[in-house]
Amino acid sequence: LPWTIDINIDRSGHTSGYAFQNLNREVFLRSYVQIVTESYMEGLPGDLFLTEKICKALANLQPFICFGMARTNSRLVELGFEPVNIVDGAYDDELDVGRRLTRLYHALDQLAGMSIEAVHEAYHAALPRTAHNQQRLFDRPEVLGEEVASRLRAMLPG
Repeated sequence: LPWTIDINIDRSGHTSGYAFQNLNREVFLRSYVQIVTESYMEGLPGDLFLTEKICKALANLQPFICFGMARTNSRLVELGFEPVNIVDGAYDDELDVGRRLTRLYHALDQLAGMSIEAVHEAYHAALPRTAHNQQRLFDRPEVLGEEVASRLRAMLPG
């Protein structure tokens, strides 16, 4: 897509508009699931490096499949988010990055093998959890940053 996500950071290092300035909600309204590739795939067990990539999915009621640090999904649950698994999320528990990637490919094969009707049903069944996660994200300014949370809230309808 010709979609600009990031903006240049000024000389002071200020990033107030980073990644959210040009967010087009239509991308989320025309899709059921996001495949998120996080910035870091390796770290100590229990580490969580949460970026705008996951936050955009959470803010837009979007289930996601994340390739990031091991146990990202478990850490999100520890932070009060509810799991939303359209496919088997066991790949995320693998500590070895190579094996985790292989298991992720299997999860993506599972998604590719689902009918559009099954994905549609899974998406709608997950709405109570994705709504909870959206609210949890906005209630946790230490996770997201209040300025970014305000911008995301302003973009949502109603």
